[in-house]
Amino acid sequence: MEDWKKLSKEEKKEWNLKKKENDTWWEKAKQLRCITPYAVFIQKHVEECKNKKQEIPNFKEISKVWKHLSNKEKNKYYEYANEMNEERKKRRDFFEIINGIRPKRPAGAYKIFLSEKAKEGCFKGKVNIFKEGKKLWENLSEDVKNSYLKKARKIKLCYIYRRLLYRKNIKHLLPKKPPNAFNLFFTSLKGITVPKGKRFYEIVNEKWKNIYQKEKKSIEEKAEIERKKYEEKMKKFENRIFDEPKKPKGPFPYFLTEKMAEIKKENKNLNFKEIIHKCAETWKDLEEKKKEKYYKLSEKDRERYNAENEQFNEFGYYVKKRRKGRSSSKEKKDKKDKKEKKTSFPASEKKRSKRIDSKIKV
Repeated sequence: MEDWKKLSKEEKKEWNLKKKENDTWWEKAKQLRCITPYAVFIQKHVEECKNKKQEIPNFKEISKVWKHLSNKEKNKYYEYANEMNEERKKRRDFFEIINGIRPKRPAGAYKIFLSEKAKEGCFKGKVNIFKEGKKLWENLSEDVKNSYLKKARKIKLCYIYRRLLYRKNIKHLLPKKPPNAFNLFFTSLKGITVPKGKRFYEIVNEKWKNIYQKEKKSIEEKAEIERKKYEEKMKKFENRIFDEPKKPKGPFPYFLTEKMAEIKKENKNLNFKEIIHKCAETWKDLEEKKKEKYYKLSEKDRERYNAENEQFNEFGYYVKKRRKGRSSSKEKKDKKDKKEKKTSFPASEKKRSKRIDSKIKV
């Protein structure tokens, strides 16, 4: 509390803004957590009380009602919970990818078997779980083992799909993480001669410990500047993805972008409104055959909007498609080779070169 009181108003504002950013991220993540059947029962029970305009009971009273329910009635809530968790899992995967979280590698068949047995309570009070789990795994039949292998394959397919999404749609858009002060110091010492019997990392670590405080502060200040740049880029990236998709353009805006520069050169004294008015007049006088080009561009934009809008309605956000990048170095080399083949000497020039060679020999 004493440290908080010593802070200035500007510093307090910064801390409050950081808190709000964390709260918004946590609220989004909170909506995607797994839900239990008991929680589904509470939600529906509260909704029924509100619709009937009755008083909402306490959790103790609701728990008593849940205990007295039959197994058939409880199975309904188990089915509702499984459906909701499947939908939330899809949204959670996209949420993790968009926030720059790499998809984790899935568990194998043996680990799935161990996790199920641990939930049943087979390993209570036992020190080495893996040894005892091996014995149980070896005693299993082949049919039971194949069931665990099928589960592991399904999980692996989901992991591959998530990894492809991360690479194609997100990885090239994410800003690079900023380096620490130690990483900046590490890069500055590259090219130093290393004595025998020592490693480069050990020498850097010793110098970092024995460095002066003034030099250390200057390096830390550089690291803070890069960290702030990274945070600004990350905010732009989040706004780019979580915003609603842009609505499609009509044919006239595409026509306007082409003809705007020509009309400005011809009539420099006109205002912006007058230029648009002239473009509209030319658009009306155009033939339908010339207008087809602009109608095709508007149709492509509408297809883009429909695809992004479907994703936005399902998951609450969308991912923009990757633009076609520049050609790689291999493609450039192939193009050069093709050009050289095309620009090779024709037959007439080859004959001329042979004549010159014969004259020189003589």
